[in-house]
Amino acid sequence: MMAHKRVKAGTSWRGHGEKRSMTPTTRLLCATLMVGLMGSGDASAVSAPKMKMTTPIPESIITPESVETRLGTLKFFDGFPDDATSELLYDNLDFMRGVEAFLNAMPGASIEAFRVGLASQGADNNQSMLIFEDLMDSHSLFLTGNTESIYNLMWWAHFRTEETNRSESEVDPKLLCANSDAKKVADCQADILVLGDSHSVHSVETLRQALGGDKLFVGRWSLPGCPPLFGAYKIYNARGLSKRQERCRKLIGQWEREIQNAPTPIIALAARWAWLSEGPRYGNELLRAEAMVRSPTDPYTMDYSRKVIREQLAYTVGSLIRSGKKVIILGQVPLRSSKAKSCFAQHQNEPDVEQTCQKIPVDAMIERLRFMDETIKAEVAKHPSSVASFLPSHAFCTTDRCRFVEDGKPLYTDSGHLNEDGARFLARQLDGLRNQILAWLNAGQG
Repeated sequence: MMAHKRVKAGTSWRGHGEKRSMTPTTRLLCATLMVGLMGSGDASAVSAPKMKMTTPIPESIITPESVETRLGTLKFFDGFPDDATSELLYDNLDFMRGVEAFLNAMPGASIEAFRVGLASQGADNNQSMLIFEDLMDSHSLFLTGNTESIYNLMWWAHFRTEETNRSESEVDPKLLCANSDAKKVADCQADILVLGDSHSVHSVETLRQALGGDKLFVGRWSLPGCPPLFGAYKIYNARGLSKRQERCRKLIGQWEREIQNAPTPIIALAARWAWLSEGPRYGNELLRAEAMVRSPTDPYTMDYSRKVIREQLAYTVGSLIRSGKKVIILGQVPLRSSKAKSCFAQHQNEPDVEQTCQKIPVDAMIERLRFMDETIKAEVAKHPSSVASFLPSHAFCTTDRCRFVEDGKPLYTDSGHLNEDGARFLARQLDGLRNQILAWLNAGQG
């Protein structure tokens, strides 16, 4: 420890020849620190002569001669700390200020680390965004991250202009509809905007791959579990989902109101349709049953849900066409067994892993998609010049199997969502739809 000159009580020396006077303020500070550190001590003080006007002072407020603290023993003479105590209290004050500085700087250091991390992955400006390919799992190193959200991360560059001395941010207008909650959809400049539930995520990647990567922009406005059918809403047959149900109902209303004014020329509809049109029995498995209704008093039956789907899909398509949009309806990909992912992990090196892990009969897979595939075909037949579709069941399934693996790589992230390889596989089957989309866009530009 640095040596200090010894002086009389009331004055202390503090390194490098700097003298610190024990001002009244300093004495008050030392007394305050001493009280805060006080654990136990000798509360007796030197007794003063008792005079006529002497006022008794409670022992509880008299500075003791010594106090035992976590810093060590603090010693005082007539209320003043001695040199060693002064030095100890100043050292403790320096330590507390250092801790305070560290804690105050931590948020800024964390934000800088966040910026450096994003930049290392390519998102080094305010026009680049990192979009998670898959949902998070236990391998994701995020604080309080969840496994139900598709995360989009970007660094919002902020600066000042010399001319106006005001803050501005430059953002590519297309980014206003790049995430899952495009609140400024009226400003969205995507070539195609996908509405729907979590299946809209792999639908965006499929369309982007089919249309040549970055040549055209495909945006998304979605909510997990929320199908894009105007004038209806989904009943969640699961506990604890009433808030999500209400959020879905409000979002469907917002879609219907705001899409009319969006400059995007093509709207795509994507969802896990079979949840709403089929019963819970799926091969040897039981799935969660859900339904579409128009009001809380509607019957909660599968037949009525199918009726709502047919009528509200027709209403949704008609509404979009009347507002000048072209419409793409994307069918659902075949649903794998809930055990397929673990089965693949166990047998992935076997030559016929796909057949080994085919836990659901092919005819059951195709039958589960049949109603919605036929409903989609009917809408295309009514509006052949304004509506196009793609039915993944035709791309994935033959009479004896449905594809879940290609070149040894799985095409799904779970039982119903495609990964990037699955999106690329599906994109290669979209020649007809791609030509229709390009024709629509070229006609609009002309």
